[in-house]
Amino acid sequence: MPEVPTAHEQGLNDFNCDGWNAFFFPKGTPEPIVRRLSAAISEISDMPVVRERLESLGLNVPGRDRRTPEYLQRLVLSDLEKWAAPVKASGAAEE
Repeated sequence: MPEVPTAHEQGLNDFNCDGWNAFFFPKGTPEPIVRRLSAAISEISDMPVVRERLESLGLNVPGRDRRTPEYLQRLVLSDLEKWAAPVKASGAAEE
């Protein structure tokens, strides 16, 4: 859509709208299980065949320090705070 101005062209300087994927577990999942699954997913993400496939889909595999439950919690809270006002201003509503 070359006719649509970019966010920067519309005056939205420092605009960052990264997408990301994560695994979420049900609330109350015991911490040892979360840790074990997180470690397994991280190990799989480092496998060359998996990394190559993800990258072929246009995804970036983050570094290990960004694949922890603590990092994900900070990311989710940060994005909720970041996007709360724009979502509210858009008039979007839960149905």
